[in-house]
This record gives sequence, C-alpha cells and structure tokens, in this order.
Amino acid sequence: MSKRLVIFASSLNRGGAERQLVALAKELKKRGQEVAVAIYYDKSEFDRELIDAGVAIYYLRKKLGVWRLPFALIRLAKMLRSLKPSAIYSFMDSPNIFVALLKPFLRGAKIVWGIRSTVNNEYGFLNALGAKLETLFSRFPDLIVANSSAGRELCIKKGFPKDKIVVVENGIDTERFNYDPKGAKRVR
Repeated sequence: MSKRLVIFASSLNRGGAERQLVALAKELKKRGQEVAVAIYYDKSEFDRELIDAGVAIYYLRKKLGVWRLPFALIRLAKMLRSLKPSAIYSFMDSPNIFVALLKPFLRGAKIVWGIRSTVNNEYGFLNALGAKLETLFSRFPDLIVANSSAGRELCIKKGFPKDKIVVVENGIDTERFNYDPKGAKRVR
C-alpha cells in the first residue's frame, strides 16, 4: 500500500478550515509526502494554489439533494479505492460521516477526522441530524483532530470518545504573515 494521504472536504471555497487544509496539503507535499485532495463539488477558489504546489485534486461532483447521497457515496468509495490511500483525513461533519460509512470498504486505510468548530451547529433538521450521526459514528475513525481545546471539549460533551481526540492547533504561515514594521507604522 502506498503512503498516500487523501484529504477529503466538502469544498475549497474561502474559509478558515479550507485555508488550513490548503496550508497542510502544500506543506506535506513540500516535505515529500504523497498527498491528494478530494472534494464534493467542482472547482473552487483554492484549486490553483494546490495545483501550483503539485497537489492533485479529485472532484466527486456531488449534486445537491439528500436523495442523491447514496450515489455520491458509491462514487466516493470508488474514488478513494482507486487512490489507494494509507490514510484519509476528512474535514468537518459531512465528510467525516461519509468516510465513517465507507471505512469497511477502504481496505486498511487509517481514518482521521478533522473537527474545526467550537460551535454546536445543530440548528435546523439536517444540521441536527448530521450532528447526531457524527456523534454516533465518532467511534469509527482511528483518530480525531480538533483544532482547539474548546473544540475537543465540545466533542467530548457531545459523546465522542475522548481517548481518540487530540488537539492540533491551526498553523500560521510565518513567511506570509510576518511582522512588517513599515506596514504597522503605515496603518497606525
């Protein structure tokens, strides 16, 4: 089995979790790790940045609608099996649920969930259902990564197995976000 990591998320549209996904994929690639990104929807804002860094992107091209979920799951299973990952790192609730459902079909790939929120987003029927399913399936991943202690505590409160949750705080690209004394003076 290859040592390929597949990072799976809903989209690469602008957002904090998406920015962290891109930073992680680029840095892993730079360090020689074989990494690919799989997303639900078509092309997004961060695609070019990943492609320029040599990170392959695979599109599930999921259509909206609950009735289409079984077809999306089948396509995702085929995609992931063809990539032969040694690990799959899913980002946020619905990708976490999808990967947990597919674990028996992923032939030994380690499953890592990314929890990126400290807010209990259970408003609306579908969000509440998703939160319940994520809690129910939280015993399936091999590891759960929360990006804050508050996120870890929320997961434990919801019923996630606490022995599987580690905290890895968001990274900051210090080359991109470095101190600029002239810029600080100009802003003041």
